[in-house]
Amino acid sequence: MSNILKNKMKLEVLTPLHIGGADYKSKLDKKEYIFDKDKKTLTLIDNEKFIGFLIKKNLFEKYIAYIENNVNAKIMIQNRNINLLNFLKANNIDKDIQDFRKKAPIKLDMNIENMNDIKLMLRDVQGKPYIPGTSIKGALINLLLVDYIIKNREEFFKEKRIILSECKKANDDRSIKGLKNEIKKIVNQIEKSIVYGDNKELEKSKRFGISVSDSYSYSNTRTNFYQDIDEKRTTKVGEDKTKSMPVAREYIIANSIFDFDITLDVDLLKESKLKIRNIDNLISSLENAMSYLIDVLGDKNSPRTENLVLGANTGFLQKTIVYALFEDDKERLEVVKKMVHKNQRNAIGNHLNDKFSPRVLNRIKINNKNQLAGLVKIMKVDEKNVGTN
Repeated sequence: MSNILKNKMKLEVLTPLHIGGADYKSKLDKKEYIFDKDKKTLTLIDNEKFIGFLIKKNLFEKYIAYIENNVNAKIMIQNRNINLLNFLKANNIDKDIQDFRKKAPIKLDMNIENMNDIKLMLRDVQGKPYIPGTSIKGALINLLLVDYIIKNREEFFKEKRIILSECKKANDDRSIKGLKNEIKKIVNQIEKSIVYGDNKELEKSKRFGISVSDSYSYSNTRTNFYQDIDEKRTTKVGEDKTKSMPVAREYIIANSIFDFDITLDVDLLKESKLKIRNIDNLISSLENAMSYLIDVLGDKNSPRTENLVLGANTGFLQKTIVYALFEDDKERLEVVKKMVHKNQRNAIGNHLNDKFSPRVLNRIKINNKNQLAGLVKIMKVDEKNVGTN
């Protein structure tokens, strides 16, 4: 028999939030949009209308030839030379975009020559943006683990020593690959020990006392497109810290409000090491973990009212268990730089000489300020004991 507490919740988006889908609809290739770098606009194309327009203008065969000439057919990878606007201008139809666009052009604050990827927000069957409960639950559990670890690091002294010792011995690509697998196993065991305590039956069944519904907004949720920004972490004065990436994502804008439910099985939660007995305990743990992570990353643009981070472009924030284990900056750097390392022969993939780790934070630019995306605040609206299970 379990005591079940159902909590009606609100989620406030503090910085723009992107959650992409896994299917083909979540990403646009260069044949599905027009990026005008001079006007700084993005226009989404209605493919059915566009094909009909081309057929009417006797340009369909010419369009197909243009695409074929710019695609590597052997590996089916689209060439960067595809630029729909150039095709339209070359055929004197760039003034007719309104005949085959989905909606009016979107103004973008982007300083790049070419756009590669356009990634769309996940939407429901009615075409409305929503936040899956699985996304909220995954991020929520991650922060609960962080909160427990930073309060109980002495409990994991042995695991920390093993990880650190192995990190210091791994200094080439092959040994680092093996190290990553070993760290993954250790972290997995730490997570299980916290979530399930000593209850092997619970661990076997993978039952956990927190469930989260999908999150919907009952107002007209607005979205906007923002460019990915890589911000280098450095102490060098005058060094350019930012690099604009040729990727734009569709984000739910700040101040959007969503409704969802969190249901707590109190008796199941008592089996774990987490001290969660009600929603207030849960929110307090989230706030503590987020404050710790923002402080460690040295982020100065955070609203400081967030208690959760969701979605894409949140970088290392959602891979934080090892970050929480090591309080000492030098030890943390030694471990994390090996975890993110990929290849010694590649300047981008080589992290062995990093002075910060992660050395780059993924951000978006809003009003000339680089911000972490996906910062949200969840709040309790109402709590109801729905009986036993």
